[in-house]
Amino acid sequence: MYNSSYVRSYSYYVLGLLGREVPALDLEALLTSDDAGISDLAFTGLSYLLKGKVNKAKEAAQKIRKYMKPDVRGMDLQSVHGNWTMWGFYNNKTENYALVLKLLTLLNKDDKFIGNLVYELLEFQKAGNGYWTSTAATARVLDALDTYIREKDLQNLSYTAEVLLGDKQIMKNSFEGLNASISERTMLFNEEPLKKLSRDEELPLEITKQGYGSLFYTLSLKYALSAEEQTPRDEGICVFTEYTDIETGERVTENVLVSGRVYRAKVILSSTRLRTFMAVRVPIPSGAEVLNAAFVTTGSFAEFESDDDTPASDIGFGEKTYADYNAGLSYQAIYDNEVQYFWNYFPQGRQQVEFLFRAVRKGLYETPSSLAECMYESEIFGRSGGKKIEIK
Repeated sequence: MYNSSYVRSYSYYVLGLLGREVPALDLEALLTSDDAGISDLAFTGLSYLLKGKVNKAKEAAQKIRKYMKPDVRGMDLQSVHGNWTMWGFYNNKTENYALVLKLLTLLNKDDKFIGNLVYELLEFQKAGNGYWTSTAATARVLDALDTYIREKDLQNLSYTAEVLLGDKQIMKNSFEGLNASISERTMLFNEEPLKKLSRDEELPLEITKQGYGSLFYTLSLKYALSAEEQTPRDEGICVFTEYTDIETGERVTENVLVSGRVYRAKVILSSTRLRTFMAVRVPIPSGAEVLNAAFVTTGSFAEFESDDDTPASDIGFGEKTYADYNAGLSYQAIYDNEVQYFWNYFPQGRQQVEFLFRAVRKGLYETPSSLAECMYESEIFGRSGGKKIEIK
């Protein structure tokens, strides 16, 4: 431990901050080492920056980029060695993200991925009920965010943003300095200002900014589809649903249930990345009723094997993984015509849930698709196909 690459890279960075000389050969050894992790490479890059060797710092950053997988807003920063220490005081997941943010910001304040890293660090805080994992990790995050604020000159931010849809203003707000808060608006199509917009034609959407600073925005559109129009989609999460007749043991394939019979609903969920705060809704025909609250879950955390360039991204916690301790269901509930599940942490791999229900009332029922989505990243979701199910 005391001679680990993490301790050596951290020590060299501290020596650099103190103005002490660090042997070039030692930094080069860390930069070219196959055992160097994310933190080790980040500290090495930061040490090179202190020495004024920007190109060497860029080499360290380039090695780190191999393990970065951005999504729409966040970032999956994979471990070089295949696991993370989530709750350790040093060299944990939070610290790795913070160090990479600091290095990339110092190299290029306009790097397109630093916003994703900031977003992910704020998600970690949210997942920790308002805290990062330790005082040490918090100090590292605050240091990185301070670098981000200073390099981006956010304290002098001052601009007005406007959103136009079809040449009609639907939102406008001013932002000043570090105290600027997020501006949000939810609009319904049957209410002003959208109510009077032209229908059945494409409308231009324009977002403008007047003033100094960077504008970050997210737009989403939600709309209703009939059950039969809900085709399967995988936007980061795969969802598969099937019904099995308990009496015959056969899988239901014709979307026809028999009144009085009991069926087993099975939902298989899979993701190639760790997901946080994932909610799942599993509707059943309104003419059926759920029989049991004894949910059965199984899972495989190592289902997706990775090559050397994209190692598995699990969270280490001693001999077990953090996912082993926390990947189980966080919440489950039964409603009139659906069952809901919730995971704080849904690990890379597969999870399966099952429950029993009985077909009761004869009729034809539109049954929406099973839907899984990340609650704070709505662009990451998946669904099975919707169905029109007949109960005879």
